[in-house]
Parts: sequence; C-alpha cells; structure tokens
Amino acid sequence: MEKMEIINQGGEIVSSFSLNPKIWQVSLSRPLISLAYRGYFTNQHQNTHKTKSKGEVNKTTKKSRRQKHTGMARQGPRSNPHFVGGGVAHGPRGEKSLPLRVNKKVKKKALQSLLSEKIRRKEIIIIEKIVLENYKTKEAEKLLSGLPVGKISSLIVLGKEEENKEKLF
Repeated sequence: MEKMEIINQGGEIVSSFSLNPKIWQVSLSRPLISLAYRGYFTNQHQNTHKTKSKGEVNKTTKKSRRQKHTGMARQGPRSNPHFVGGGVAHGPRGEKSLPLRVNKKVKKKALQSLLSEKIRRKEIIIIEKIVLENYKTKEAEKLLSGLPVGKISSLIVLGKEEENKEKLF
C-alpha cells in the first residue's frame, strides 16, 4: 500500500494516508495515454478550413485567349488553378469532420496511469493548508519555491474547506 504524505508550508511532514491501489498504482500505458491525447486534441478542431475551387472564384468564365493562331499554348479561363487569383486545386473543402471517439473507460485508465506515474516520480505533493501574509504573487512564488517539487509547472487543487479561496485565486 502506497502512503501519501501531507506536508505543511514549511515542508515538514504533518500526517500521511494510504492510497487506493486500484487508482494510484496502475502501470504506465503509453498506448492508452496516446489515444486519449489524440482524441482530445483531434476533437478540438473546428474543421472550418475551406478554399475556393475554380468554379467558386469570382472571375469570368471566358477563355483568356483564342485557341489557335497565337503561337502560344492553349489556355482556359483565368479562374483555373495555375493562374494567379485562380481557384485552389485539391484544397480543403470544409466538410471533413472526423471525430475520434474514445471510450470513457479508456480515458479513465489513461488518467489513472498518468496519476500513478506522477506518484511514482514523487511529483504530487499535498499541502495541509495555504496561509499567506499578504495574498500577492511574490508571496505565492516564495511559497512554491520552498516546496520540494521545485520550479516545475504546478497545479494547485484547493479543498472544499480551504479558507481564503478567493484571495488565493
């Protein structure tokens, strides 16, 4: 059974509690994490990219020059893709919508896997109570620099009973 320690602002251990192994001791599953990650970011796309084809460009449909007796190559209308200002050949149509559906159980397993890895690496800490003299950014930075995690990006989750929640925000 894995034990999680609760520390105070000074970094001293105040108490500890045991973690549920079904949630916090799951092996790292890179394929599940990859699937959940791709599913989340793929579904963030709006799929609104669209280009105009040669039929949608606002140009004349008249041939740019006559077919014969000019000594130059045959040319069609100025809306053809090889002319400047012409339509785009094989561009995005704005109708592709390919959502990547990920099962709830897969998402849950991926999250458990990531949290378990964070616990193994000692990247999750629990602080008993956050109390600052002045609720300023400098004070919060001083608090974070004194923690054992160091200067990595941090997520702070406040409990329901946390006092001065609005000031901490």
